[in-house]
Amino acid sequence: MNRRSIRGIALAALTLLGACAAGPDYQKPAIYMPAAWKTEAPWREAAPKDAADKGPWWERFGDAQLNKLQEQALAQSPTLVIAGARLAQARASLAAVSSQQLPQVGLSVRDSRARISAARPLTNNNAPQFTTTQSDYVVNLAVGYELDLAGRVQRGVEGARASAEQSAIDFENVRLLLTADVATAYFNLRAVDVELDVLRRSIELQRKSLAYATTRHRSEEHTSEL
Repeated sequence: MNRRSIRGIALAALTLLGACAAGPDYQKPAIYMPAAWKTEAPWREAAPKDAADKGPWWERFGDAQLNKLQEQALAQSPTLVIAGARLAQARASLAAVSSQQLPQVGLSVRDSRARISAARPLTNNNAPQFTTTQSDYVVNLAVGYELDLAGRVQRGVEGARASAEQSAIDFENVRLLLTADVATAYFNLRAVDVELDVLRRSIELQRKSLAYATTRHRSEEHTSEL
């Protein structure tokens, strides 16, 4: 085999290897994404307000007994009392943490009065001994302020505010669930009362029908005997 043949074979092998090589690098296709979620009428974006006061919604039913039961439940529910205490605690923590953003002012007053007796030991024979009364008044005023350079105070305030908002949401949800449970139980009881009344009337009608049938049967027997 001459050199030209060897070169031809080598060129063909290189061409074959080049054809088997991987294609171009993967390029992620461009995907169009809207800047914001868009809704079409009549749909609209939800805006829940869990911390909002739901108010006395049960009064719309116009039932005085239900209103009385709801007032008792709100006044005597231990679960609602606990949720209210947690909300008060969270708000107090928020107020305490928020106060760190303001200058801290401290004021202290000391008032003391001392009486030195004339019977104390002598320190100098030439000095006369007599009773001495001394009054001491001290007023201390301190002012301090922390520069929140690293954002520690601000992050603490944000965390306390989030905890207070969550406690407010929990309180309103507990209140809503409590009143909903009371209303559900009340309406179920009223439904049972209605069913019992219908059943009572049905039994009374059955008794009247039985009495009527019995009277008619006796009347027919009496007529046949005659």
